[in-house]
Amino acid sequence: MDNSQISKAYANAISQIADESKINFADEITKFSELISNSNELENLLFLDVFTIDERLIILDEIFKKQTFSSVLVNFIKFLITEKRFSLFNTIFKEIIIKEDLKLGFVSGMVQGSDDVPNEKLINEIKTYLEKKLGLKTKIQYSVNKNITAGYKATVGDLQVDATLENQLQKFKQEILNN
Repeated sequence: MDNSQISKAYANAISQIADESKINFADEITKFSELISNSNELENLLFLDVFTIDERLIILDEIFKKQTFSSVLVNFIKFLITEKRFSLFNTIFKEIIIKEDLKLGFVSGMVQGSDDVPNEKLINEIKTYLEKKLGLKTKIQYSVNKNITAGYKATVGDLQVDATLENQLQKFKQEILNN
């Protein structure tokens, strides 16, 4: 089982526990993720193997005393630390947000291209295509990817549409090598 599958399994399990406890877990884990993002020290504590499990748990207990988090989130974070699985936090977080979006009837995605200013008409066409393909409303964000020479790459959930020059050249190269 790869880390993506493990993260999905954790996300499914903790989401089910949170639903049964009537907790908005997506909001809580987002708040915790923002806490990490706003503190380099906390990020280092959680993601670097410099600290022992006990040191991490002691500091987390102090943080959890000052913040209002449910016992479900607190226990889940402590579980990830003690099982040496905190490195999966970001992918678990992503999976939880995807699940929450799906519950609300939409899915978030990213379109990447080389243009500093995206072609809005083309982005809307991509969005319409993805909505038809997925049968869900989509929220699309655009980001610049300087590794893309021309074209766009769209990622929504597990679906990826790659209409980049690099992808077309790679397919052409494989076709030539296979013939």
